[in-house]
Amino acid sequence: MTLQYSVVVVDIRNFSSHRFFLGNESKASMLTGFIKNFLDDAITSIWKIQKARFTLIKPLFNHTGDGFVLAVPGKKSPLIMLEWLSNFKKGAEVAIKEYQKELVELFPNNTLEPLDFGIGIHFGQVAVFKFKDFKGEESNTGFLGSAVNIASRVEQQTKDHPYQLLCTKKFRDAVLNATTKAKNWFFRFYNG
Repeated sequence: MTLQYSVVVVDIRNFSSHRFFLGNESKASMLTGFIKNFLDDAITSIWKIQKARFTLIKPLFNHTGDGFVLAVPGKKSPLIMLEWLSNFKKGAEVAIKEYQKELVELFPNNTLEPLDFGIGIHFGQVAVFKFKDFKGEESNTGFLGSAVNIASRVEQQTKDHPYQLLCTKKFRDAVLNATTKAKNWFFRFYNG
């Protein structure tokens, strides 16, 4: 089934050099812990927002090593995604600062570029499907589509851009449309 989704792709910058360095120093678990918390925070915060907005359709999430793809379904999804992005971006910045502080304390002379991140956002159709697990049951959920590919391309543009977060015009228009509908509903509810 194909539905409209707000799709975000998040990628951590300089991950590979940090992983290589920490692996050589027998401290790779430090970066693994950071990634685990990064992913846990993403999932916990989107589900909390969805529950608060009475939108309990499960979002789609795929861990990609040093990043992830998050797809939130529905007409409210652009507003939900904006709220999530605001919270997540702040939390990610704090987590990276804490990680960098620990890294410098352990290795004061390291020459690694600091961790950073890029986020690309798009709104469009996503196809969801089930596929087999290792038991042969179709219990895994997969998703793909142009919206995912475009969000990924937009995220890649953040590497050469002064902003960590970029969105497409289609996402921006979806936000404006959802905002207008919410304002109209609120006006009708209280005036009539």
